[in-house]
Amino acid sequence: MRTTILLAIALAAACQQRHEVTTPQPTTTRDALHAPTAPCRWISEAEASELLGEPVVYRQARTPGTCNLGPNGRPASGQSAISVVFTIDEDTGSYRALVERDDASIVAGVGERAVWNTRGGSLVAIKGKRRLLMTIADSKVPSMLTETDLQRKAVALAERIVSKM
Repeated sequence: MRTTILLAIALAAACQQRHEVTTPQPTTTRDALHAPTAPCRWISEAEASELLGEPVVYRQARTPGTCNLGPNGRPASGQSAISVVFTIDEDTGSYRALVERDDASIVAGVGERAVWNTRGGSLVAIKGKRRLLMTIADSKVPSMLTETDLQRKAVALAERIVSKM
């Protein structure tokens, strides 16, 4: 009887270890960026590069739950250095406060409703129960891009992301 119990415990432990080994885990930073809950899964580097008009790559996120896109190395002379950070969540209630800001500008055609805030270069778009919160900047000093350039690029990227939400 004692041998049977020990054998049952050993078998249960082996099954548990086997389960742990076969559970899929992200193996690289790129895999983690595209996990089912990661915001980077909504846009590829190639799509973002095309829409922004310059090459961008995934960058290490400083904040969990965000997707960071930026230049791969030092930009060429005469080229901007676009950086985009975005997240997708369910905080749709914050939209009203953003619209009421004095730097708010309603953006048509992005999701069900969207707003651009000039201070901080941020765009918020709502689709269903999801909110896209995006900031965009040219990290090159002095910036080669105007406020209108940044807004145009943010809107193009947001349209693509929101279309997939």
